Amino acid sequence: TRLGLSDIVMKEPPPMREALLFTVADLHSEDQLSMLQSHSMGLSGVCAAEGSVKKRLLRVGVSPGHSAYSVCQQLQEGVKELGFDVTSRQHSIMRFTVEGMYCKSCVFRIEFTLGDWEGLISAKVDLATKLLAVVVDDQVDIADFKCRTIDTIAGFGFTCTPQPTTTHVYHWDLASHPKATLKGACQ
Repeated sequence: TRLGLSDIVMKEPPPMREALLFTVADLHSEDQLSMLQSHSMGLSGVCAAEGSVKKRLLRVGVSPGHSAYSVCQQLQEGVKELGFDVTSRQHSIMRFTVEGMYCKSCVFRIEFTLGDWEGLISAKVDLATKLLAVVVDDQVDIADFKCRTIDTIAGFGFTCTPQPTTTHVYHWDLASHPKATLKGACQ
């Protein structure tokens, strides 16, 4: 079973005010991801936790009225107990308006195609608002990535227009301690 970014564990309905992104360097199993998601959902101010073993990514949604800083502090403390270290990195978020989509298959086609691109952290399409949000590693050439995205989506018959700003966000890397083990996991 492949866990995608659309597989969300919820304890209260959205909206999310903002999301914290965590790259989990030593994420190798669904069990590890499930453990991190469960821990995240137990924190005050967390409304969603989703992830991908393939992308080694954990995304934690912060509920409106809660501090992202506070959630991050709680998560950093808690994951140390689970055997992970936390460091910080910067990524860029690009947003596009995509016209011509009419169903979930259109959304899947875009997310799936972009999903394997080098340097991509996540790609999420909202069919209702016709928005595509792309998070890329800061080492990626933004101008080139925008052109590739527009050309690829145009190839599907959609119109893709970049929104004027690229946002730079910090997120945190989680790396397992060398001696960390998952209770009950095979060695």
